[in-house]
Amino acid sequence: MEEDLDKTIIYVNSINSHSVNDNCTFTYDLVEPLKDIVYIKILKSEIFAKHSLFTDGEPVFIKLNDYKRISTVIGGNATKFFETISINKSDKSTSALSNDVIPFKKDSTTSFHKCDPNLFQFKPIESNIKSFVIELYDQNNEIFDKSHINGFNITLCIYHRYRKISQF
Repeated sequence: MEEDLDKTIIYVNSINSHSVNDNCTFTYDLVEPLKDIVYIKILKSEIFAKHSLFTDGEPVFIKLNDYKRISTVIGGNATKFFETISINKSDKSTSALSNDVIPFKKDSTTSFHKCDPNLFQFKPIESNIKSFVIELYDQNNEIFDKSHINGFNITLCIYHRYRKISQF
């Protein structure tokens, strides 16, 4: 990776972001805008959901702003997302969990090479980011409501130029 890059780790969750309705659309406002962003990567993503409302292997798609890293076909239409979490109930499945809210998570690889498939590269470089909008979608490309998803945690790693070229 380029030597003149700094990285900033940002922890976003359903508590430190805000939502204006009952669906899983959350906005996280940055304390200071990020400038000259080259790459972004989700290091860890986690959702909290009722065990009984999901089937094993069901995906939860994460949209992050308008950044598109993963493509899939849903209902015959090509759809793009930033990240996906696969519901893995098999290692948590017991009758005692049926109504419990439990975490389902995905950890990214620890590679920081610019060819890492988990890395999103901005082309051209993103000059200024002031907030992140996180949306959680189901396998039918419909946004979840908060009765299904009780919360989320996302750890982002933002790679930006050490020497800023943006003036805004």
